[in-house]
Amino acid sequence: MEKRERIVLFIIIAIMIVGTVVILTQLNFNDADDIKIRECQTDSDCVPSSCCHSYSCVPISFRPNCQETFCSSECTPGTLDCGQGSCLCQNGKCQAVFNE
Repeated sequence: MEKRERIVLFIIIAIMIVGTVVILTQLNFNDADDIKIRECQTDSDCVPSSCCHSYSCVPISFRPNCQETFCSSECTPGTLDCGQGSCLCQNGKCQAVFNE
């Protein structure tokens, strides 16, 4: 490839990159009103993220398979154990909410 062809190719690529950046900034992907990803609609859509001593929650579609899991009966601090907290749907996201 000749030097002149390389320069033309470089200019074309640079224009494409600048154009892509301009288009992406105009789309404004960070605007929360335009894009809303909802994990849940009600509290029952959320479950603990792990089988034992969970401290976070996930959508029910991502619930762990706990069929062959044996957990201790310990009430581990900072977890959902023993009613210390629960999984709630808050602003479309599954959240672990702990009792005070």
